[in-house]
Amino acid sequence: MDQVTLNSLCKLLPNIDFRQTYGMSECGILRVKSKSRNNLYIKIGGEGIKILKVGPDSPAKRAKLKRKDIQTIRKCVLKTIHWTKSDKGQSVITNNKSLILHENEKGTDNLIKRLLKNKKLNENSYLFIKINKIHQDKRIDLPTIGYKTVNYLVKSNIKYIILQADSTIILNKKKIFKLIKKFKKTIISVNINYFPHNNNCYIEF
Repeated sequence: MDQVTLNSLCKLLPNIDFRQTYGMSECGILRVKSKSRNNLYIKIGGEGIKILKVGPDSPAKRAKLKRKDIQTIRKCVLKTIHWTKSDKGQSVITNNKSLILHENEKGTDNLIKRLLKNKKLNENSYLFIKINKIHQDKRIDLPTIGYKTVNYLVKSNIKYIILQADSTIILNKKKIFKLIKKFKKTIISVNINYFPHNNNCYIEF
């Protein structure tokens, strides 16, 4: 809810303790701590939760990429940014040229399951990309990836998992990076600066 609505409810119901929550289809409701009953800000985390904010110093650091791979990632990330204007999701799967599957209202895990059921698409799959929507409110619904999702991804033919730096929450990070290493997949964090005036973006690995 917005701040004005929360303030009105707190005034109307002074004896009720309001708590903000945070969750997504991939992992349900996370443990959070509200700053106060009339404040929208929350701290994500708590017992049993391992959260990593992907950034330059994280295990999802820059890999040794070929020039062709870098060009493909940049091209597909830009196409993904344009697709997020539809506000239908944050995740896509690509081949080495274009987007082949998009997330829908059923979530990220369903996206990967659809890939695994389609032998032809899976054989040609190349990138899994999960980024902020272009008009994303960064206070809510940040890109989040958990062990269950990665466990589906490693069964596919996808080579690179692309996550947006400083915006992605990774749950159970130790288990995830162990799984990634076992199946010889690569997680890459990218900094994305989008320039709407010319529909272009600068991507830093």
